[in-house]
Amino acid sequence: MSGRHLPVSPPKRAPRWVIAVVAAVVVASVASAFVVFGPLRVTSGTRAEAAPTCAHRVTLNVLASPAIARPIQDVATNWLASSGAPLPHDCLSIKVASQADATAESALASGAADATVWVPDSSIWAQRLAVDLDQAGTAATMTIGPSVARSPIVFVAPPGRGVGTISAAAFAQAAAHGTAAISLSDPVTTAEGVLTLHSLRSQSAGPSAEATRNVIGLMVVLGTSVIDSPQIGFAQATGAAKPFAASEQAVFTANAATGRRAVRAVYPAGGVEELDFPAVRFARPGDGSTLASTATSFARMLRGVTAQQVFATHGFRDPQGDPIAGATGPGAAPVHGLSVPTASQTADILRMWSAATEASHTLAVIDVSGSMAQSADNGHTKIEVAAAAAAGAVGYFPDSSAFGLWAFSSDLAKGLPWTELASVRPLGSPTQRHRLVAAAGQLPALVGGNTALYDTALAAFEQVRNTYDPGKVNSVVLMTDGKNDYPQGLSLAQLQTKLRSLADPARPVPIITIGIGGQADIATLRQISAVTGGRTYVVHDPAEIRGVFLDAMLQRECRPNCPTGP
Repeated sequence: MSGRHLPVSPPKRAPRWVIAVVAAVVVASVASAFVVFGPLRVTSGTRAEAAPTCAHRVTLNVLASPAIARPIQDVATNWLASSGAPLPHDCLSIKVASQADATAESALASGAADATVWVPDSSIWAQRLAVDLDQAGTAATMTIGPSVARSPIVFVAPPGRGVGTISAAAFAQAAAHGTAAISLSDPVTTAEGVLTLHSLRSQSAGPSAEATRNVIGLMVVLGTSVIDSPQIGFAQATGAAKPFAASEQAVFTANAATGRRAVRAVYPAGGVEELDFPAVRFARPGDGSTLASTATSFARMLRGVTAQQVFATHGFRDPQGDPIAGATGPGAAPVHGLSVPTASQTADILRMWSAATEASHTLAVIDVSGSMAQSADNGHTKIEVAAAAAAGAVGYFPDSSAFGLWAFSSDLAKGLPWTELASVRPLGSPTQRHRLVAAAGQLPALVGGNTALYDTALAAFEQVRNTYDPGKVNSVVLMTDGKNDYPQGLSLAQLQTKLRSLADPARPVPIITIGIGGQADIATLRQISAVTGGRTYVVHDPAEIRGVFLDAMLQRECRPNCPTGP
């Protein structure tokens, strides 16, 4: 889920410069297409030459972000025609393909693409792919190499329109009045969107909990002004349009297409985020040493002086973010580049975005049976880590979201194997955030007894179903480290039968389950989640509880038909 999107149609009477800009940027970016520029075969001389005897014939498949695919094509052509290529001309073929980065990452993760070299527009995609490949247990080896070029992220505005300071403070001030100062590219599918949010969060001052709430509030407002991509922003780049984030290189391309300053780049205060275009290499069983060495040579060559001169003609900066000698236009001025966010920072930003752009109606249910008192190997017990995760999650959601908290064990009072610590209420209700934090703090004191999993799952499902809010994502998030150990209660078959009879496709209530450690009955948790269209998360290291808990609370892209794998 990527937020509430703006209409994407350009003005009815678009100026000629807008049409030219859009054409240039779309051609340069090929936002969703998969375009193959090769294979490239270069020979020299004016007379026919005998084909060389090749000990090895190599085809190097290169997948590149749309913005840089054409320059890489040009660099590859020059390389094959030079003496620097590691193989004779007719022994080496290079295929350069262009695909949008989010699509390419998904294809590489699933094995649908077999590139040996990948140049996405940002390291955030490479970091995401590394995580996906690790979880998939793939045999491929992935190496994230250095940048081959950089391009700062700027805000794009028509040349005649006055734009004030672009800063986190300016955004926050506008958001306080319910106004989005910019149009934000979709953070789920574009690096420009994620990096803009990272910049806003990095510049937010104050205590961490307060800063998180402030950023969430800003994201709530920005969620009303989302565009699918910077290309849509260029299509709407009229005097009345809001500034939008795009790369400096995209501005260069847009202006080059018209031969004049059709749009201008406004640099954010406090430093700029950058697209860093890393060279990622893959080695798969059976590739052979020749292919591996050729890929390494090609990636190294992309950072060389000759390649940098080609990139400069397309508006890129060098791998350090500095202007390339002879560069003109916006890329000729020095800038202060900010560090690329880490994989965990990116994940955190996307969690916050998911929370901010779709309100939730969620009941969190946490196991307090005796085994939760075991050590989490980080100086705390599992229940202490779970309690901290529950308390911390409160700050990730806007006032419109509603949350409640239950604990479950066979030893709880009132004759029931669960107890309500905080009822499901909007976080904007008086004291609700404080009530939830206090309730989470009670969890360690409740530990004891056995795991009444089945009865609790049914009761929690019925509670959310009976208080269903059609304007929100309704769900149960249930965390346990064990298996059902409550003989006087329901069986698994009885639970499944009751859940099926109560489930309503028009009013879905997925049960999102989290299994902690090796004693959790993951197979059963998956069955419970599957009946309701939910998903099961597996926590191998108790220290991961916080991140997994947040992901479970925010997990919504697939609802109500989520996969049940880890």
